[in-house]
Amino acid sequence: MLTSPWLHTAPGGLITGLVAWAGYVRSARDLRREAAELRHLTEILVGGMERAGWVTVTRNAQGRLVQLIILHGAGTAPAATGHGTGHVRPPEGS
Repeated sequence: MLTSPWLHTAPGGLITGLVAWAGYVRSARDLRREAAELRHLTEILVGGMERAGWVTVTRNAQGRLVQLIILHGAGTAPAATGHGTGHVRPPEGS
């Protein structure tokens, strides 16, 4: 019995498309979650740097970071000593 090749190809293509679509939907959801978490952690990090006087931050109307200016010579950054032993000393003059 002869049948059209489309009779067998179309269902396979449809199944492949549905499986790929489901994977893309799950990946997009995971990516949105990861981006939100990174945005939150960045806000925590930049907020701490801003309160310490290390940076100046400009935000948009939604409160999102637009511009970050690193203040050179702020004199508040701790300097590491001990050749990688993890010891931290306060900056000079504080």
